[in-house]
Amino acid sequence: MHTAAALCVALLFAACASTPRALRGSDDKPIRDAAPAPYRIAVAPVEVDASVRVGAADEGDKWYLSTGSSGELRAMFVESLRELGASTEIAMLEESPDAADLDQVYDLVLVPRLTRADFEYSGASDRIWASTGAWLFTWIGALWVSDAAYDGAGFALECQIYDPHSQEQMVNPVVFDPGELRLKFWERNDAWTTGFFMTLVFPPFWARDKADVVSDSLTRNAMRHLAGRVKRYLLEDHDARVSEDRFAQVTFSAPGNGSQVGESMDLACNVKTRQPVLSALVFKNGEPLQAEGGVSVSELPDPSAQMREIGYEFDMSASGIPMDPGANTIRLLLILEGGRRTSRSIVVNNG
Repeated sequence: MHTAAALCVALLFAACASTPRALRGSDDKPIRDAAPAPYRIAVAPVEVDASVRVGAADEGDKWYLSTGSSGELRAMFVESLRELGASTEIAMLEESPDAADLDQVYDLVLVPRLTRADFEYSGASDRIWASTGAWLFTWIGALWVSDAAYDGAGFALECQIYDPHSQEQMVNPVVFDPGELRLKFWERNDAWTTGFFMTLVFPPFWARDKADVVSDSLTRNAMRHLAGRVKRYLLEDHDARVSEDRFAQVTFSAPGNGSQVGESMDLACNVKTRQPVLSALVFKNGEPLQAEGGVSVSELPDPSAQMREIGYEFDMSASGIPMDPGANTIRLLLILEGGRRTSRSIVVNNG
């Protein structure tokens, strides 16, 4: 009996600890553990198509958004992006994407549009075994297992990504879906409801659900899954999708984005482009590093020295950068041949 109970607890822990596919990277590790993408991003309010249905009531196996408010949906989305550490900074954009001063602060502008928002109940999740076992041995433990599954294929967030320097769209709109969503009992019910008391007799999977609770949980979980998809896109796919004249891949080898540093730090990065880089400027908290006494910044190679078999590449470094107390934003601004600009930003913490 003790062995069975111990096995049940172990299975319960494994079921609760597993990460949904939408929240994992290509290496199958949790995406929140990956370093933030090196961008400061402004997110516009979520545009909701008129065809998107909103309401807590379900129709058979169909479920819908709990809110159609652009502001509320953006708040959920931004909160999830921040929680997952999607990029260096996530801010809410109040102005239109072509605001004149965006390029002084941000590296990308994200304009999301919700084109579909239907969920379909697909039955028990692959954690039903853990839920049933936990209910048999502990009862209460089963209420924390995500044993109900919902298909998010009918949910689509289309993201337009703008370059604040040129005020142009960088890639064709990127469409994300949340994948499968799993809800635990507490994401489908409140305490002291009919469903709650039903769990005293049946496993939670069979309990009656509250429509408004389910709808709200699906909406919030969908926005979190979408945030995970966006982070993975920024880290793994964005550079490959931009056009040749916009391509710029910057890899910071030191320090890591979001890392802890001392009173001074050294910066090292590798830059790959399809156009020669005519100027590379480094800023700390909005001020050029050249204005900092004692800072040594490597010279930019001339275009012929940058040339490789495919495109252009060079290493860049800066040493002895004094750090202010708290968070410090380091920004690299590249000016390419023809005047096109692109930037990347990381943040490091002193103390």
